[in-house]
Amino acid sequence: MGDLRESRCGSRPEGVSGGRISQRYPSTDRASLAPDMRRRMARRPRLSAATRPGWDHGPRRAASVADVAAFDSGQPVIVGGAIKRLYGDHPGRWRGNVIELTPEGLVISRRLFYFITIMRRTRLPERILAATVRPFKSRAEAMGFASTGIYGPGGPMESAGSLILSCQTDLGAMEIAIGRRDLPLFLHYIKAQRARQVPSPETG
Repeated sequence: MGDLRESRCGSRPEGVSGGRISQRYPSTDRASLAPDMRRRMARRPRLSAATRPGWDHGPRRAASVADVAAFDSGQPVIVGGAIKRLYGDHPGRWRGNVIELTPEGLVISRRLFYFITIMRRTRLPERILAATVRPFKSRAEAMGFASTGIYGPGGPMESAGSLILSCQTDLGAMEIAIGRRDLPLFLHYIKAQRARQVPSPETG
């Protein structure tokens, strides 16, 4: 028993303190984890100014500038929106309610509260060449995108409304509905994609 007590109460191995094992990492190990953590965070999608909760919007211009800076750093940015192709086998139908702006192109999906995916993510083959804001065709269309009344042009919550972009892509015409606050970010995305001159997967 004396020998057993001796072994229990004797010197403890390194890393064992007070009967509890505490993991000790050299400072070099902690430093090596930091770049990997930053890379993971950089690839984690960021909610844009128009999709973040109302209490997290912050100053309008500052939020938009931060979204652009995040995209330029390689971080995907999520905007609320939908796309409608005006060419192909099934034109004229809106798809998705979430659009991810990634350096590789647009990705659409349908999500609940922007976090729960209920429609698989689909990468669009199109590359947008030009885009202009088009007026709503009717009041009913504007109401469908919550862009009338206080959310309409000149209303007190105009910035929270939506708009429709008429886009020309390398594969055909397309319309994209996004929040008004995301317009500067989306136009910056189009400009960045043109500068990259990434060929469409369909056209090679």
